[in-house]
Amino acid sequence: PEHIVTSGPFTLVEWEDRDFIRLEKSKNYWDPGLPKLDKITIYSMNDQGANANYYYQGGCDAVTSNNIPSSYLPVVNGERRGGKPFKDYTVAPYLGTYFYVFNTEVMDNVHLRRALSHAIDRTPIPNITHGGQSPSHQYTPGTPISRLSAEERELCGVTADDPGVAMIVEPGKLCYVPPTGPVFDLELAKKELEIAKKEMGSKFPSKISLKFNSGVEQHKLIAEYVQHEWMEKLGLNIELHVQEWKTFLKSTKGGEFQVARMGWIGGYLDPEQNFMKNFKCANPQNRSRWCNDEFDALFERIEAEADRKKRLELLVRAEAMMIEQSPVIPLYVY
Repeated sequence: PEHIVTSGPFTLVEWEDRDFIRLEKSKNYWDPGLPKLDKITIYSMNDQGANANYYYQGGCDAVTSNNIPSSYLPVVNGERRGGKPFKDYTVAPYLGTYFYVFNTEVMDNVHLRRALSHAIDRTPIPNITHGGQSPSHQYTPGTPISRLSAEERELCGVTADDPGVAMIVEPGKLCYVPPTGPVFDLELAKKELEIAKKEMGSKFPSKISLKFNSGVEQHKLIAEYVQHEWMEKLGLNIELHVQEWKTFLKSTKGGEFQVARMGWIGGYLDPEQNFMKNFKCANPQNRSRWCNDEFDALFERIEAEADRKKRLELLVRAEAMMIEQSPVIPLYVY
C-alpha cells in the first residue's frame, strides 16, 4: 500500500485478502474538507445471509446491492408489514441481466436449447426473488416498457402495451429495443424437444446438469424452480450442482458445464460494449462458446460505423442472430 499513488479522496492502507480493505482519508486530496469520513473498512464477504446479518447486528453501516437473501425481503420490503418497507431499504432499477448460459460445444443442438428456453415460465420469478425483478425474454436489459414515459415510448417506437424492456441510450435521441428470444410456449417446447431427440439420437443427454454458485439464495431458489419446470413439463432428468464463487467462475470459463446461471452488469448505457460484444468468438467472456462468423463480421461493421443510430440498428440484427440460436436463456432484468 505504501507504494500506491492515488488521486482520489482515500488511499489504501491495508488489504487482507478475502477479509477486508481499509482506506483512510488522503492528505493530498485537492479538497481535503470534502471527505467526511476519516477511514472506510470494506469487508469481503461472499454470503448474502452473513452480509445482511452483520449489517443488522451493527457490524457495518451499509451493504451493497443484491446482498439481502430472498427469504428476508418480504419483511424488509414491506410485503409482510402492511406495505411498509424498512426505512433503510432502497430498491432501484439496475443495468443488469440474469440468464442461464449453455456450453454450446456440449449442448450443441439448437432445438434442445430452444426447447429448454420455451419451457420456462418467467412470470413467477418475482414471487421467488421478492426483489423487484422484471421477467424478460430479452438478453440486453433496459427499463420495462410499461414504465417509460410517452416521449420515451415514441422514441423507442413502442406502445405502453408492448411487453419487455427498452434501453434509453441517450435521452431524447437514441433508444435500443432488444430482440425477444424464445418465449414461454409449452407446446412449442415439446415440438423442439422432439426435433432435438430425432436429430441427436443416441447422443441425446440422459441427464442435464444445471450449475450455480453458492452465497446467493435466489440462485438456488431459481435453479430449483427451473429444475422442476424442465422435469415436470419436458420429462428430463435435471441435476443441480453448486460451487463456491471462484471455483464456479473457473469451471464455467473452462467449459466444465452444460447449463449455468450467469449475470452481467453494465457500467453505462451501451448495449454494444456492455453486453453484446461478449458473444464475439474470441471474447474471453464468451462462456457459451457460441461462435458465428456472420455475427463477428456484422460486429466488425458495427465497430467501423461512426453513426451511433446506425450502429444500434445493426446491433439489433446481431442480437437477433444470437438470441435465435439460444446460447443463453434470458430470465429477468435486475
